[in-house]
Amino acid sequence: SHCVQTLLGPTYGAPPSNLQMLPDVGNGKRYAVYNTPEKVVGLMKLPLDGNPNTAMGLIAHPGSVKGLCVSHDGRFVLTSGGWDYGIFLWEVDTGALDAMASLGGTGIEPFEALIP
Repeated sequence: SHCVQTLLGPTYGAPPSNLQMLPDVGNGKRYAVYNTPEKVVGLMKLPLDGNPNTAMGLIAHPGSVKGLCVSHDGRFVLTSGGWDYGIFLWEVDTGALDAMASLGGTGIEPFEALIP
């Protein structure tokens, strides 16, 4: 077996510990939500292509994030914290991620923007 392709995924302090697909709403676009063990919950546009503008993460809990689940229609994400015992309900806005991806450019433009 050989490596076909290597892609840059979101790096927000730690690798994702949970990953769930959002349900397909029939528009041809696919998304996944994830959490890292340390505070972060995020959204990624699929397929992963390495474009830094197609993934985002936010600090969702003051400590660790232990769980994540998606509502049946994909409109909401529920996260649970560790030591803080917090449970938060997040509304998913894929339009914001789409706008960020389109404003970031296509092809090599998003990667050139990373170079100071």
